[in-house]
This record gives sequence, C-alpha cells and structure tokens, in this order.
Amino acid sequence: RNSKSTMSKIKSPSNSYTQFYKEGVLVGIESTSHNSRRISGEIIIEGIPIDDIWSILTDYDNLSTHVPNLVESTVINNNRRIPGRRRRPRVYQRGAQRIFGFEFG
Repeated sequence: RNSKSTMSKIKSPSNSYTQFYKEGVLVGIESTSHNSRRISGEIIIEGIPIDDIWSILTDYDNLSTHVPNLVESTVINNNRRIPGRRRRPRVYQRGAQRIFGFEFG
C-alpha cells in the first residue's frame, strides 16, 4: 500500500492550513476568511505528454467535467489583454461540498 494514501492530516499551528492525501492527490486547504477557503491539489503524472495535460487544465469552460466538486468553471474576461500585464484569463469557479447528504456551494 502506498504510504502517501495513508498519511494523516497535517495542520499548521494556526489551524488555517490543512494538508492530506486523498486517492493519490496531495490536497491543501487554507482558510482565507471565516467563510472562504483556498484549495490546492498536487499529483505526479507520468507517461502523458505535458501538452495534453496543459490543454485539459487550461480548458476552463470544461474544467468542471474533470475536477470533482467543481460545479461551475467559466472564463469571464475572454483572455483580454490588461495593459502592462501578460494575458491571463479571469475565471469564475464555484465548488460544492457534500456533508451528511446535503450539498453546499
């Protein structure tokens, strides 16, 4: 059995950041305010061309079909150029969490 999948949760002293493995993904959850969280995930992918992976990760309008608990993902500025900055899409994303059979999000 992979030791990463059995790793227990790690909490920071301030309890504002939690990190754990779930189904081979290193998940990080940071409290940014009393009702807001920043969620990150890290995985290692071998044997798949990087361009294929990047095309899925940057297809923001369809990203919710690949990411569990991501209910909606939509580009809201159509990748327009902001003077003095690189082109960056502004993306609206909404996630959901299921607790005791109820969905929140």
